[in-house]
Amino acid sequence: MKQALVLIVLAVCCFLSTSAGAEKFDLPIARPFHDSLGIMIDSQENHRFHLFQDFGGFTAAKVYSIDDNDYQLHLLRNSRIGAQMIIQNLTAESFTLLCNQISIRMHDVNAGKISDVPVLTAADRQWADSSVTKKVTLRDGSRLFVLLQRAISDTLVVQTWGGISIKIPDQQIAEVISLREQALAGGFYRTDPNTSRLFFAPTGKRLDAKKGYFADYYVFLPTLAYGVTDVISLSGGFSILPGADEQIVYFAPKLTWEISPNLGLAAGVLYLGVPEQKDLQLAYSVVTYGGDSKSMTLGAGVPFGGGTPPGFILMIGGESQVSNSVKLISENWILSGDDTNVVFSGGVRFFGERLAVDLALLTVDEMLHENGFPFIPWVDFSVFFGKQ
Repeated sequence: MKQALVLIVLAVCCFLSTSAGAEKFDLPIARPFHDSLGIMIDSQENHRFHLFQDFGGFTAAKVYSIDDNDYQLHLLRNSRIGAQMIIQNLTAESFTLLCNQISIRMHDVNAGKISDVPVLTAADRQWADSSVTKKVTLRDGSRLFVLLQRAISDTLVVQTWGGISIKIPDQQIAEVISLREQALAGGFYRTDPNTSRLFFAPTGKRLDAKKGYFADYYVFLPTLAYGVTDVISLSGGFSILPGADEQIVYFAPKLTWEISPNLGLAAGVLYLGVPEQKDLQLAYSVVTYGGDSKSMTLGAGVPFGGGTPPGFILMIGGESQVSNSVKLISENWILSGDDTNVVFSGGVRFFGERLAVDLALLTVDEMLHENGFPFIPWVDFSVFFGKQ
């Protein structure tokens, strides 16, 4: 009887492992721009009809349907620094509009009308990206950290840091992300997913559209943040203190502008409702200088609204990545009002692809002059969601 059970368990395990290994995924379907162009626009067609700007080295443009209402436009070219690939998300309406504009342009050119205005100009800023290292995400979820060597029609030739060249059809590519300050000693450092804030304070870095995170401070203070667009993000939460008749509530919309790859500016409002206390309303702005692995943030805030005590808040913070999954962080505050207090903090962030955990110690200047342990432990974690 025992032998029979063992055989059955082994058979089930073999079946499950075989099924998992044989699991397939559906590739997106290429859609034609125009009946006479087919599913790919090559360099000669682009030059003749002046569709996607006349950049040197243009090799291909294709559109794939992701689902009924979402499309992806793939543009490939070769530049002086290597291959470049742009992926732009399109709705069904914008894809239809693009096809109509291409049809009109082809009709005009065939009728002898010449136009110097390209049909699509949105790729102009993205072509200017001069970063060399990329993270290429494939349709099956695999991620490659590579150099883009060259584009051959609609195929991308990449090279790993081990020197291996790989040819990837663009149909297999879901996303290409520029990596800054991550190629170190012949390898790559993982990117901290939590760059939009320090321990608590926001930074000048954005939370990308359709991405977000769930965070929890001290277990009893859960929050949720979501990028509505690349500029607008919303965060909020409430406490779950056991036995409390009322809970703390907070809400914090934020606007973020990426001035340059190493300079970000943000502004927002914080509303904090504390039971049996006056609600706090704070308008703030922050600026962050540096990349994803090392940066400094300066911030200032002013309380507003009826009954809010006068004063201001200043913040200075910094972060520095020291290994593939560890970052050192410091966040310090000057709280000015009836009395001026200074808050110091320092700690460590451990992170993976979608998880970050912060462990820190914080103190107030007055506590440093008192007897006893002068530090308060800080603990939080964040889980990230959305397309990487």
